[in-house]
Amino acid sequence: EGQRKYGDSFTSIDEFVLEHAFSSTGDVNCDHWHEGTGFMAHHFALTVAFEESVRAVDPAVTIPYWDFTIEGEEITQAGGGPSMLATTSPFFNKDWFGSVDEDYHIQDSKFAHTKVVMLTDVKNMIKGRTTKHLHNSYGIVTAPWNNNNDMEVARVMSGVCGQEPTNKQIPDCAAHHMLINETDLDKFMLLLPGVGHGPMHVNTGGVFGQCEEQFEDFY
Repeated sequence: EGQRKYGDSFTSIDEFVLEHAFSSTGDVNCDHWHEGTGFMAHHFALTVAFEESVRAVDPAVTIPYWDFTIEGEEITQAGGGPSMLATTSPFFNKDWFGSVDEDYHIQDSKFAHTKVVMLTDVKNMIKGRTTKHLHNSYGIVTAPWNNNNDMEVARVMSGVCGQEPTNKQIPDCAAHHMLINETDLDKFMLLLPGVGHGPMHVNTGGVFGQCEEQFEDFY
């Protein structure tokens, strides 16, 4: 439907979610997008495809660039931890990506109360491919080990089972300076996902659920 209206460059957000599940989160033994040489190429390709889709709808816009090194450096200079990201960054409010309520749901902005993608929503996009690793027990398109049954997109800022992930600091100037000055391609490909990128997933998505109670019992 979108391509009929906007042309062949249009790709729906459901298709992007599905492709991410097929190529990365869906099978921990064959992740083509992370922790390897495929990381940079696949992320560049995904960004280009997403931009082409957005511009198919409105050619006057483009993909914004978020240089989170600015927040990372500010946090480092303040001697703080990753939990400062929510208040240091200008993006987690009603004008951009939204803030969250007590249930971790996005409560404002254009993304307020966004619904998750169900396997039944994208069944016509499967095109004969196996769905074995595409969804959790509740039919939500996500990593199969993410057994959250919430029908809304949820976000926990800088929280892993109730703990601040202090080993996942927001990348700062020193981190990115180290990366761009790495001359060994193997080391660069190894460091890029974990140093320059991965901490942002942990600190803008988080991990929550019954593991919080287990952590409390452990400590």
